[in-house]
Amino acid sequence: MSAHGAFNSLTEEILLLGFYLNASFKIPAMSDSSCRSPEKNSQSNVSEGCEGQGQGSEDEGKRMKKREKNRVAAQKSRKRHTQRADLLHQTCELLEQRNRKLRREVDSLSEEQRHLSDTLRAHEPLCPIMHCSLSSSSPQPDTMTACRTF
Repeated sequence: MSAHGAFNSLTEEILLLGFYLNASFKIPAMSDSSCRSPEKNSQSNVSEGCEGQGQGSEDEGKRMKKREKNRVAAQKSRKRHTQRADLLHQTCELLEQRNRKLRREVDSLSEEQRHLSDTLRAHEPLCPIMHCSLSSSSPQPDTMTACRTF
């Protein structure tokens, strides 16, 4: 795969992962009902004769319910955070692996370029085309053969 092709593939993969991150980890908007405090019981405790005790146990029940709801929400939030961190870690590992692969390809291409440059430098003194006079409009067929056999 060429470096340009690898770059395009990597770019596409990053965009897909970014889309996945944005789509998967959006915090849902809270509905109006979840933002309100729990609605009060329509029945009055005054008629029961235990106004203080009835209100206290009702408040305690609401408080416990709210704490449980908050605990569940915190667990879900921590889970989402952990999943996002795991996905980012996987993305990081993928990008590091791709980076190593591209660096190896750059090294290989640099070595190939060095080898071809050395070959060309070694060929130039022997090349009959390089030593042809400019008056000749096209090289002789036998000189072309000499260059191809090198």
